[in-house]
Amino acid sequence: MGQHEELIASFGTTSWLVGKFGQGLSHEDSIVTPSFRANSFNWVIGHILVSRDRALSLLGKKPVLTMDERALYETGSEALNPEAAVRLDHLLEAIGKSQKRLEEGLASITVEQLAAIYDEERKQTVGDRLNGLHWHETYHVGQLEILRQVSSEREAFP
Repeated sequence: MGQHEELIASFGTTSWLVGKFGQGLSHEDSIVTPSFRANSFNWVIGHILVSRDRALSLLGKKPVLTMDERALYETGSEALNPEAAVRLDHLLEAIGKSQKRLEEGLASITVEQLAAIYDEERKQTVGDRLNGLHWHETYHVGQLEILRQVSSEREAFP
């Protein structure tokens, strides 16, 4: 299996998990902020999409979030105003769209394109950057399991 196929499978797994963790949650559930220092379920999904938009950009694909939506979920953004939060159903739909675009982009990328230098200073390739973005995604998907329980008093995995 080539690197692009591994990335398709890996992003597919985390996409599936996001969908499972979001199953049965309302938008109101998703914007509950935990009593401990953490972001809401909604913010974490939005943040995952910001990262996926970066991966899509590397693959020459259109992002799924608007610039205004991305601004809400960037690292270091202001605390999410519940009134301004993107609706949960829209975020979950965007995960599906991003997955389709990632699969299209990764299916057509060449070994040479994956090996191209992304960051000269770090000697990081495009493939390395995509792997790093996926690792970042897995970190946040793990948070969703806990945030699902905090936001709705539901079991972790439906």
